[in-house]
Amino acid sequence: MVLFGLLAWPVLEIYVFIQVGEWLGWLNTILLFLGAGVAGLWLMRSEGISLLMRARTQMQNGVAPVDQAFDALCLVLGGILLLLPGFLTDIAALLLFLPPTRGALKRMLARRAIVYSAQYDTARHPRERGGDMVIEGEYEEVPPNGPNMTEGSQRAPRLDSSGDVVPKRD
Repeated sequence: MVLFGLLAWPVLEIYVFIQVGEWLGWLNTILLFLGAGVAGLWLMRSEGISLLMRARTQMQNGVAPVDQAFDALCLVLGGILLLLPGFLTDIAALLLFLPPTRGALKRMLARRAIVYSAQYDTARHPRERGGDMVIEGEYEEVPPNGPNMTEGSQRAPRLDSSGDVVPKRD
């Protein structure tokens, strides 16, 4: 089915290009084709800058910019589609540039990811099946002064959870 889609897409693009050419005239069709590419590149640039600003704000607030990463992926995919010739790829690219379309795509993929994740978790975790979890491995006891510390060596200062140096106890 995927192979059929890959083979049918260029044929469909050529058909649409010919139909638009007969409807608008060849010169107008070529101008529309070039104009759509320029408008798409401008849109990608402006959306990309806005996206970077939102991601930067979220990172400064200590939040992982997951939504911005998905939006960036959509913009890159849209940019690639703009580079491919054809009106259908331009329409698909412009749809990826629109925030409502990206939001709908994100929600659809999130629903599918939750379903797959839930199926994976129940099938894989031994605790869910009632079994014991055993982790095998090797270990080595390390002296309190560290593995390569001699009696007179200096250690790095200890830090607490906020990053401040913990005073040395004598």
